[in-house]
Amino acid sequence: MFTFDHITQGEPYLADTLSSTRFLQSADDFSNSSCFVAPYDPAQQPECEQMVAALVHDLATRGHIACVVNAYDLFLQIMDEDEIWEPYAEAQRDMPPAEFINALRDAVDIENVFVPRMHEAVRSARAELLIVTGMGACHPIIRAHRLVELLNPGVPVVVMFPGRQTTLPNGKRTLDVLTTPAGTGGGKYRARNIFDF
Repeated sequence: MFTFDHITQGEPYLADTLSSTRFLQSADDFSNSSCFVAPYDPAQQPECEQMVAALVHDLATRGHIACVVNAYDLFLQIMDEDEIWEPYAEAQRDMPPAEFINALRDAVDIENVFVPRMHEAVRSARAELLIVTGMGACHPIIRAHRLVELLNPGVPVVVMFPGRQTTLPNGKRTLDVLTTPAGTGGGKYRARNIFDF
């Protein structure tokens, strides 16, 4: 396992791993998952964004196209296109937080609209891999484990994950976003830790 103190230290490892034939062909290998998470300390979010930009550039210099989709930006873009962002923003003033979060979860169809838009971004870019950012800003409206379940763009996927992946004594792995207590996050289902690849 590759370990680091700061997410920026992970860029050379990620560039080497994400440009490897083994990784790039993982979407064709039905015996292996091609969806990965890259956990990092949530306090390092600004540096993670800079690292992803450097990573994409590094991959391009190696001849590989990565499509980066910020999940939060995409969520807001869809709400704007549907002209529902402003009504929801106004409704927030009068709604309890938990009720507002549930309303936002229903605002954008994750399975039939959100994920297909990510797949289309990959196709449009003719990318060899998809990097998803913005998951911390989307939580708890879009949960990483649900997104990981639905993503299948035909290329390997790396979800930059502000939190940690925890392995429980029974072998089950959870994705614990932001400051969620270890082992209480949603199940990882098919995602593997890219730093274990």
